[in-house]
Amino acid sequence: MAAKRFFYVDRLMSAVRRNGLVEAITGIRRCGKCHLHMAFIFASVFAMMLCANDGKSHVRNRYRFKDIKVPVTVYYDAATPIENGSRCRTAVILIHGWGGHVRKLFPVFNAALAARADGVEPVPYVIAPMFPRRATLEKNPDEAYDGRAVWNDSWAKKANNVPGLASDDWRGGGDANGTNFSSYDYIDRILCRLGDKTIFPELRRIVLAGFSAGGQFAGRYAAIGRGAVREGIDLVYIDMSPSTEFRFEKNDPWHYGLKGRPRYGASLTDGDIMKNLCSRRVWRGCGSKDTLGRPHTALDMTPAAVRQGKNRLERFRSFEKYLDAYPDWKRQTSFHVFDGIGHQEVLAYPAKEVLDFVFGVENQGTATENSDKNF
Repeated sequence: MAAKRFFYVDRLMSAVRRNGLVEAITGIRRCGKCHLHMAFIFASVFAMMLCANDGKSHVRNRYRFKDIKVPVTVYYDAATPIENGSRCRTAVILIHGWGGHVRKLFPVFNAALAARADGVEPVPYVIAPMFPRRATLEKNPDEAYDGRAVWNDSWAKKANNVPGLASDDWRGGGDANGTNFSSYDYIDRILCRLGDKTIFPELRRIVLAGFSAGGQFAGRYAAIGRGAVREGIDLVYIDMSPSTEFRFEKNDPWHYGLKGRPRYGASLTDGDIMKNLCSRRVWRGCGSKDTLGRPHTALDMTPAAVRQGKNRLERFRSFEKYLDAYPDWKRQTSFHVFDGIGHQEVLAYPAKEVLDFVFGVENQGTATENSDKNF
């Protein structure tokens, strides 16, 4: 029954990607697939999508991260406080994009996880840490500055083709402005909390997942992050539709290459980083229509970024070819193209291929896969 339910959810998401919501529903009815359980799942997902559009719905799930080893004020979104724990077997650390929130994504992704688990196994615990910029706080009336840690001041007034400093860029492990607390230090403390067997006794898998700027974050943490977890827990990574890819280039600045790493990764040697890259499992994805640039998306147009390609899809495919020179690194990496979607995280995360990886059911092959399916 679980497999049958998820089969219909996956077909529905494919139809939404191709034809839009109304046409997808019509197609299901025409095919005679609107069974009771399908209607229930769709109603649940759609209701959560509507709730995601409520400007205040995310506030109910916002918590301050409480840890004596965290010297700054930081927040996260989750269904329940992390200190309450869970008997889940999988946890997802969900990294937001440049916009600084997961209000729309969080309920959609959680609904997809619940549909996939279908009562057969515990629903994964999802925690979404916040890395605010002053610009994102100013744009959101529910996020007034309250002394919390803020990143990327050096990027605030830069032109599209002029990067800020690596030292305060949350996407690459930079420190919160005026502190020695890195965005990656925050992940390390979350991993420590998830590794506490007294509150997460059944945990076996942690997925650090990001899309767009969040994908940049996840891919670069895989390169320099400490990644310390309790014995018996696998830590894996999802890096989707990043604006740029980290490459093992000694003369390119951090965020694009190895030069000028922030404080968090400054003590690592190039050899340490390559060892991480060759031993950490990363699943990468990009939409087949993720080909737009500015002003339609916040695409990095700095010189180092443009050398990787004209758009995200081109940079994604270029990076796959780049890894041919590093077979051990490529062996740890999968590439998947989502058929028919652009830069849309709410369509990428519920995809079967993403959920397969989250739940630990995956194909280890590294060749680019395509999710082209007929509805």
